[in-house]
Amino acid sequence: YNIETSDSTSIEYQTICLYQKLLKFRLSQQDNDKPASSYALINIDIDRLSYVKQNGRYPNNDALYEAALQIMMEKYAGKEGWTYPAYYLAVLYNTQGNDWKNSKNNNFRLKYKEAYALCSQIVDRYPNSAINTYAQQLQREITSPSVQLKVQSQQYPNFPILALAQYRNIDKIYLFTYKVDEKY
Repeated sequence: YNIETSDSTSIEYQTICLYQKLLKFRLSQQDNDKPASSYALINIDIDRLSYVKQNGRYPNNDALYEAALQIMMEKYAGKEGWTYPAYYLAVLYNTQGNDWKNSKNNNFRLKYKEAYALCSQIVDRYPNSAINTYAQQLQREITSPSVQLKVQSQQYPNFPILALAQYRNIDKIYLFTYKVDEKY
């Protein structure tokens, strides 16, 4: 596919051209009987998609990245190669779940569950897959308890101290404040 650009020396253009050459090479080397050749092709394609997502200058790059990964999942459905785009989609969903409070987008609220479900499918369907370990690690990250406390860096006498407590996968947290003696 030829890409039109006004600056053929830009790093982004050269990188995309390099990915195209790598994909063309891997497609010519692909042997359907050897899964390793398709894994290399899938990895290069996912790297290309990730590069475009990170360096793209358009507002809906997450949605385009998600759609491209879903197309790859459909293409490799029933094959072990399916685990690669499924894992990267789970990572995207986990990231969106982390950002849902900041983005005010309620659609991201259940992304943790979707990420966990995709990881479960990877682990259940292909227990010997190379991605299996990463999927299990992402599941542990999603379910691990975490607490974060942020306190305003400057406090003034007779003014309230602003603090933000964030927690996940914990039923209750207790915060106590103590007056510190001036000796300390």
